[in-house]
This record gives sequence, structure tokens and C-alpha cells, in this order.
Amino acid sequence: MSFGENLQFYRAAEGLTQEQLAERLEVSRQSVSKWESDSSFPEMEKLLVMCDMFRCDLDTLLRGDAQASRQTDTAGYDAHMDKFTRQITAGVVLCICGTAAAALAEGLDSSGRWSGAVFLMFVLAAAMLFITGGLQHHNFCERYPSIEPFYAPETLAEWQQRFPGFIASGVALCIGGMILMTMLDGVGIGSLNPAQCEGITTAAGLLAITCGVGLLTFGGMQNGKFHVESYNRECELKHDIRSKRLGQIQGAIMLAATALFLLYFFFWKTQEWSNQGIGFGAAAIFGIGGIICAIVGTLFHKDGE
Repeated sequence: MSFGENLQFYRAAEGLTQEQLAERLEVSRQSVSKWESDSSFPEMEKLLVMCDMFRCDLDTLLRGDAQASRQTDTAGYDAHMDKFTRQITAGVVLCICGTAAAALAEGLDSSGRWSGAVFLMFVLAAAMLFITGGLQHHNFCERYPSIEPFYAPETLAEWQQRFPGFIASGVALCIGGMILMTMLDGVGIGSLNPAQCEGITTAAGLLAITCGVGLLTFGGMQNGKFHVESYNRECELKHDIRSKRLGQIQGAIMLAATALFLLYFFFWKTQEWSNQGIGFGAAAIFGIGGIICAIVGTLFHKDGE
């Protein structure tokens, strides 16, 4: 493609008229028209401005194929989002597995000496994944604040057929885990005492829920990956003051919930809560924290309308 053809493609892709492009470049509309017809050529300064405007390199603008470049993943977006999805999904799974492992350890060891250490080991591993994945994603967003859609229609159609399976399977496993814990509550297992039986059944139910939550998290993040426009909006919101403030408030809420859970776990386990087990405490504290975050987010968006 010639420079004029590339310029026409980029201008149309950005939804600009010749007049609007001319205003941004501080030239006349006639100049833009001549460039697109290849009857004249802009100065190097204008070319560099257009490269920044259209998010392309100079070689592609001058003598490359602009349309083909927009249909390829030049930024490595797909590979990055796949890695980010795996990191966050693994972190979520480890958090719930930590609760299950702690419940099992508490059931097998009534002294509770090992349950706290087991839980913290899982949380530490999850925190490392969250921090590493979050920082890498932040750096990627800073480097590539805008990605042009490049997924082929066939790829999108294939994913849309697979996506409901992730959601249906995840929901089924979560409900199945809760049913498992309810049905086996108080049921004896061989020669094990009631505390040990409760720990095993709670751990089994939480493991099923873990698999379900893992499928829901993975499926949801993969679905978001294919909506490139959502990624672009996310990058725009990172520079919005209100969104930063909302993120700080929600982060503080979940940190407070974590601190409260640790306080309950180590120091504040009253007799009534102890009988309900660790899973009940985690669900109550983090569930309430999540609800508060949702309420705060709704109020922020409502005020911003």
C-alpha cells in the first residue's frame, strides 16, 4: 500500500474526516487531500505526529500495509492476557484452597497449631501471584494503552460457543460444593471423631467450590480478553482520578476484611463462630467486604453520571 492509501485507512479507522485530521495536524484540508492522493508528501514533523496519533511506526505508515498491521497482534496482547489470566485464576484458587486446607488441618488437629500456618502459606503464594501479575499487567497497560481489535470473527465465534460451558460448569461445581457440605454435615466417617469428619467434609466442599470459582474466574477473564475495547477503556480509566480513588477505597475495604479475618482466626474465635468452622468465618467476612465494595462502586458510578 502507498502512503496515501495507508493514511486513508488510518484516518477512517480513527473515524476522522479530512477536515478533522487537518485541524489536528494544523494544516489545510487540501494538504490532507493531496497526501491521500499521493500527489504531495508531508514533512517529517507531521509524519512523526501521525505515527503517534495512529499508534504505528514510520515504516508501516510510509510503505507498509496498514490494514494488515491492524489485524495482527503486534503488541503480544493475547499472550500477555493469557498469562495474566492464569496468574489471577491461580491466586484466587490458592486463596480458597488455603481455607479448605486450614479447615482440614483444624479437623485433624484439634489443637489448631497447624491450621493457621497452612492458611498463611496458601495466602502468601496467592499474594505473590496477585502482586506479580498486577505489576506486569500495569506495565503492559502503560506500554500499550490502546490495542486495535485483531481477533478473527472465527476465533470470536468459537470462544462464544465455549464460554457458556465455563460458566455453567463453574456454577454447578459451586452449588455442588455447598450441597456436599450440607448433606455430609454431621455424617460420621469410619472411626473419625465429629471434628475430623467436619474438617474433611468442609474441605471437600470447599475444593469443589474452588474448582467452580476457578472456572468462573478463568472463563470471565478470557471472555474479557476477547473484548479488546474493554481493555482500552480500562487503560483510560487508570488515568481517571475518580477511578483511582474508588480503587483505593475498595482496596482499603478488602485489606480491612483481611485484617479482621486474621484477627478472628488467631485471637477472636468465639465459641459460636468456632462451631461454624473457618469456612463460615471466611465467607461471612469476605462476603460482607465484597458487598460493601459493590455498594461503594455503585455509589461512585451513580455520582459520576
